[in-house]
Amino acid sequence: MSILTDSVKQQVIKVFTTKFLGKAGRILANKTKVLGFLTFAQTKFAEVGKQQGMDAFKDVARMVKLSVTGKYPNLPWKSALSIVGALLYFVSPIDVIPDFIPFLGFLDDIFLLTKLFDWVSEDLNDFREWEARRGLVQIEYISSEPVVDPHSHI
Repeated sequence: MSILTDSVKQQVIKVFTTKFLGKAGRILANKTKVLGFLTFAQTKFAEVGKQQGMDAFKDVARMVKLSVTGKYPNLPWKSALSIVGALLYFVSPIDVIPDFIPFLGFLDDIFLLTKLFDWVSEDLNDFREWEARRGLVQIEYISSEPVVDPHSHI
């Protein structure tokens, strides 16, 4: 049983596609903004205590980082856009259910992040296999890039 109604879920998807995907495209157009934003998003993710999803978050963030730096050429643009857009939605305090509402404020964020992992699961599996074939060490994606709050730059 889901706490969110179908109507709220539809509204989340609508706001995501109409408001956050455009911002995601502007961030993706600038490698420095992408890297800084990923650092900002990880900080926000850690603040709200989503430890159970942190490994998947790190994998997705690393996949985007390696894609925008040209080291991983296989991430489709649509997936990169969806990832950055969903993370923008997550870090935004004002969305369909504002984050300042205790407990309920993160339900829409969790719903959208769950959808995101459904949408990009094949890409994420391909990325993990690509890393494994190359014997790459999975390192933290945080770079020396400045932390970028997307709300102050977009």
